[in-house]
Amino acid sequence: MAQCYGKAGKHVKNIGKRKIYIKYIFILISIIVSYIFYKICITIPSTNFYLKTVKNVFAAFSIGSLLSMFIPLFDDKLDIKIKNAFNGAKGEQEVAELLETLPNEYVVFNNIFYENKKIDHIVIGPTGTYIIETTSSRGKVEIKNDNILINGYQYKSLNKMFLNVFWLKDFLGVDFVKGIVVFTNAFVPLDSEIKNITIINKKYLISKIINEKQYMDRDTIEYLKNKILLLLKDKKIDVLLKKYTP
Repeated sequence: MAQCYGKAGKHVKNIGKRKIYIKYIFILISIIVSYIFYKICITIPSTNFYLKTVKNVFAAFSIGSLLSMFIPLFDDKLDIKIKNAFNGAKGEQEVAELLETLPNEYVVFNNIFYENKKIDHIVIGPTGTYIIETTSSRGKVEIKNDNILINGYQYKSLNKMFLNVFWLKDFLGVDFVKGIVVFTNAFVPLDSEIKNITIINKKYLISKIINEKQYMDRDTIEYLKNKILLLLKDKKIDVLLKKYTP
């Protein structure tokens, strides 16, 4: 079993949870505001035309605020974002569980952050260094004109993968980092590749990694592993400093 660090899918799941919280906080605020307008409305006497008008205005605000609570309940785009977040987290967890089955010589890092950017998985082992991007999109994948198409629509995270690969090469000081885009629920043609980025279905991921040519010795693996552990340690220190520095 591989050495594993970090909890896969945690960040994406938290995004989904935050969207749920925002949804229900909006509903709660709508109800509270509606109640406040209602209480003001019933305290205004209807003794003349001016007061009747003001009373009607507050009544309208009360009804409008109450009706606004239904906006997030029927917001399909928000529901899709929440669903995609939880599906994405599940996909990252599935890939992390697969990566755990790599031999003992391999090291797996999940949910890595640098410069406000996120990497789903980093793998270091005898066959090299890998950055793995997980996507849970369903359907059929095609490769056209150096683009990944999912059901005919362009996969927009490929440029992010290139940036992550360049960053990791520079950070670790290695000559080559292999990028892999893993689809957990989509059909992917075999031998799909764009500029040294492999596109693959999850069931072929482990064999893809372990069947590459071995060229990295144990000392090198340990050295690269410690560099990333130091990065993670520094990130935790930064968070503590930001949290507790007056």
